[in-house]
Amino acid sequence: MTIQPNHGASIADIMAIGPGAESIPTWQARCNIKTDSQIRLVKLAHMRYQHPDLDEITTFLEDFGMTIAKKTDDEIWYRGYGVDPYVYYAKKGEKKFLGGAWEVESYQELEK
Repeated sequence: MTIQPNHGASIADIMAIGPGAESIPTWQARCNIKTDSQIRLVKLAHMRYQHPDLDEITTFLEDFGMTIAKKTDDEIWYRGYGVDPYVYYAKKGEKKFLGGAWEVESYQELEK
């Protein structure tokens, strides 16, 4: 099976949110966000959720092009179009967000 990348298009933020939007630096200043202490993320690696019905979430994710990378009785790892081994993890149980994993630029960023 050959995995094809997604060729979606992007538009400028100003087109997506409109001309009256607050700039990011203005918003950061208003919210007292100190950019020098922010962690510089490279990408979202994967998301982790708990679902009561793994068959139902499998149908949903397969509709969006994901495929099963690994499966046990209570857990499923789903692959996307990219090089990552999986992008979504589902565990059987009460519906719940379990977290996410991100890639950072450097070990120093991780230490922040």
